Amino acid sequence: MNVDRLEYSFRISPLVSAIPPVEPSLDVIMIRPGRDPSFSADSPHARSVFEKKMYTVFQGAYQDGIHVDMSYREDGEIVSDGHGPTVVEYVRCGGWEWLPVII
Repeated sequence: MNVDRLEYSFRISPLVSAIPPVEPSLDVIMIRPGRDPSFSADSPHARSVFEKKMYTVFQGAYQDGIHVDMSYREDGEIVSDGHGPTVVEYVRCGGWEWLPVII
């Protein structure tokens, strides 16, 4: 079942209510650090820097789901009124196949 919130003020998938699905589906919300212009390569330092930015994204989920409209500025700052690359990718899937990877 798709839900738009996991608790009262945390709207993690706000489009479930705003644009209700016509057929059975699942909304997938992905945070994309690779779109950050200040992110040059995956490293422990880059992950540590982005970890702090995650708080901004999750705070947006607590602010009526505005995290889905957030974007990166040229300096990598996450803003809710920008025009850069989007921070969150929101996909509605009509079907999927789960293939676990054993490591």
